[in-house]
Amino acid sequence: MSASCHVDERAAQMPPYLLGVGTDDPWVEASQVTGMAEKLAGAGVPVEAFVVDGGQHEGSFWSQGVLARIERFLAAYL
Repeated sequence: MSASCHVDERAAQMPPYLLGVGTDDPWVEASQVTGMAEKLAGAGVPVEAFVVDGGQHEGSFWSQGVLARIERFLAAYL
């Protein structure tokens, strides 16, 4: 699976992004998430990306650590 990320001049108007993916996700490759994060950051968009080792698309992706990260991100931007 391979995908390109398109971020254009409108990116500066975008809200902050929190992107997460699991290494065992059958739908989304970790490189897609990290690549998108790099493009957004390069355009000046606040972004955090993380990869859950062994995480799937659902189920084993979620943990107390992931939920805590989401809470910190929301607290920082809301």
